[in-house]
Amino acid sequence: MAQGDAMSHVAVQQEKSMHSDYQCSVIINSGSGTLNAQETVQALKSSQPHLQIEHFHIIEGDVNPEKAMKEWFDNAAKAGHAVIVAGGDGTLSLGIKFAIEYDVPIAVLGMGTFNLFARHYNLPVDPLIQIQSLNKYALTHVSMCFANNTPFTTSAAFGLYPEIIEEREYYQEQFGFRSQATGYFAGLLTFLKNRPSMRFKFTDQGEVFNHESLVFMATHNRIHLENLGFDISNAQLEEEFALVSINPETLSEKLRLVMKGSVGTLNEDPNVHLVMRKEIILDADQEFLDCAVDGEILRFNTPVKIERRTNALRLFLPNT
Repeated sequence: MAQGDAMSHVAVQQEKSMHSDYQCSVIINSGSGTLNAQETVQALKSSQPHLQIEHFHIIEGDVNPEKAMKEWFDNAAKAGHAVIVAGGDGTLSLGIKFAIEYDVPIAVLGMGTFNLFARHYNLPVDPLIQIQSLNKYALTHVSMCFANNTPFTTSAAFGLYPEIIEEREYYQEQFGFRSQATGYFAGLLTFLKNRPSMRFKFTDQGEVFNHESLVFMATHNRIHLENLGFDISNAQLEEEFALVSINPETLSEKLRLVMKGSVGTLNEDPNVHLVMRKEIILDADQEFLDCAVDGEILRFNTPVKIERRTNALRLFLPNT
């Protein structure tokens, strides 16, 4: 498994730590997973008494996460504060978006179902251990990927994938909870429908190619790629992103992909292809393309530029 230390492939900023060099604001999504908001606040206060926390912000009830977080990051930028964001991948993705927009240093506490971003950087799975380790974090610069200037922490996927996300949300709402099982079930039903492949044109290293794909995805998350069966190191993903194309033509090929996907060996299927790139331009014979960006459906005007930007995010990581 290609991973390595969390900071073996990123630039460390002169031992700056959240513990001694920054006052902090904390943003907690009360609807995310393993610890509730009050437990998170108590754990931070008890295990990190020297952490200079100025504000606790809770996302709950009728609070609009995007509107509220934009305001909180704006205030943190004006005050020169760092921000700790606690929640699932959706919450962390939104926090990272505003951390980049306002150039605010950020630490993350993965408390959701999948925690792909936190696991990519080898952060502890247990949120209490994450909290207890904050005093050992140092400030780093890490690369990030963008689709038409919108940052994404895990993936930007086109073709059938946005419909899979919509179906997943529907079934999770029907069942009343989020889980890998409901996500997989929804994806299976959508994937097996009779949908034509999408025709793309993309510019790669100055050359234009025509391409057909049922799912076309850019990702720079090691855990996401491992789940597909690809073993790519953090160090390589700090420089490039992976482009994954999935294009079965028959029902039997789709069923074979489902079987391989269930055991994490999609990489072995002849209808799955991966290349590593720093930048591509994706186009189609339509004005816009729907894209699943970290699980959120966005609509991009064509062409769509997907790129890897170095030192795009100031992120606190364990100083190991």
